[in-house]
Amino acid sequence: MAVTAVVAAVGLSAAGSVVSASAASKSASAQEDVAQSQQQANDLSRQAMELDAHRRQLEVIRQGQVARSMATTNATAQNAQLGSGLQGGYAEVAGMEGTNLLGINQNLTLGEENFNIQNRISQDRMTMAQAGGLAAWGQGLSGLGGSIMSGYGAMSRLSQGWGSGNTWGPEGRGV
Repeated sequence: MAVTAVVAAVGLSAAGSVVSASAASKSASAQEDVAQSQQQANDLSRQAMELDAHRRQLEVIRQGQVARSMATTNATAQNAQLGSGLQGGYAEVAGMEGTNLLGINQNLTLGEENFNIQNRISQDRMTMAQAGGLAAWGQGLSGLGGSIMSGYGAMSRLSQGWGSGNTWGPEGRGV
């Protein structure tokens, strides 16, 4: 009866270790999936930011073209198209274009760096999830090994005296 109990205990312990390791592995896999989804969402946000920056850059250039065209039209209407005032107007438009494009490019650079950081965080989360799954399997194997060893010890104690003609009773006394 005692041998059966020890074998059952070892079996249950082993089963518990396997189930626990399997659940931890599934949890780690789910965490990795979440990190990958976050990275995909981050990549989409990056594309949207880059598209928006490109549109803003084109708009600044269009506004500069319109401003230059208006300056030329006004100068021509006043017979001043050959004067320095028109060149000064062009310079002012070019300066505003440059300033606006610089601001867009600076914001784009900051956004790109932010997305790079977010991607590194997602990669680190995936690595942590993988490591967690591996650690769970290691703990499961360790628990299984411990169960086997404790079962071995109990079996060893129970088997002492077998084959020597001694019979032991429930109180540890010979019968």
